[in-house]
Amino acid sequence: MIAWLLAFVLTCAIELAVVRWLGPRRPYALVVAAGAQLATHPIVWLAMATLPGSQLARLACVELWATLVEAALYKRYLRMTGREAFALSALANAASLLVVAAVAALL
Repeated sequence: MIAWLLAFVLTCAIELAVVRWLGPRRPYALVVAAGAQLATHPIVWLAMATLPGSQLARLACVELWATLVEAALYKRYLRMTGREAFALSALANAASLLVVAAVAALL
């Protein structure tokens, strides 16, 4: 549980920073981004532990799923185009994935 909480906090910090920096200037944008993380991160964590296949295949599947779900939420609640929402979600997910991988490599 502690490992999940640390991963969640780190992921939220990174993805919310990306949304703040690159996303639309809406007063509730960070609330939407935090809600997107709450909606996807627990499922990603559980899926990585339970889905069959290689770690890389599971990671690709769950990250694509999370990116699409978060993009849909950004499109709907931040009133972005589909392309803009997908780009923002993909950049935020890529940033968090790279930072978490770097931290894991250092540990």
